[in-house]
Amino acid sequence: MTTLLHEVLYSNPMLKDRGTPSNCSVVMFYATWCPFSAKAAPHFNALPRAYLPLRVAAIDSSKYKNVNTYFGILSVPSVVLFHNGKIIAKFNDTSFTLNKFAEFIEYFTGNYDFFLDNVSVLFKLNEDFIGFIIL
Repeated sequence: MTTLLHEVLYSNPMLKDRGTPSNCSVVMFYATWCPFSAKAAPHFNALPRAYLPLRVAAIDSSKYKNVNTYFGILSVPSVVLFHNGKIIAKFNDTSFTLNKFAEFIEYFTGNYDFFLDNVSVLFKLNEDFIGFIIL
């Protein structure tokens, strides 16, 4: 696993329960040649503004095939939510939009206060279209 990905997914070995608060991370596995990854990028890049405590990163699956195998990534783009370094959910929707990502995160974290204000912070900036938050 890459060192940066390990830092994003940092886990506390003393935590054994998913119900115990810990860091959450969301990672998008993408490929530079994939048009669906390119369409998802601006939406995914906007997530950190809406979810400040959430660690958000993207990893180029074509460069790190061993990471794909380790996490069971079969296609790109794949969005995976981690709690304390362990997979808790994989995004299972064909619509890679900011609102769908927000619904996914809120549903699986079960914490609607995690979301900053409300839908008003769900917007994209010009910088979001440049590329991924890359590891």
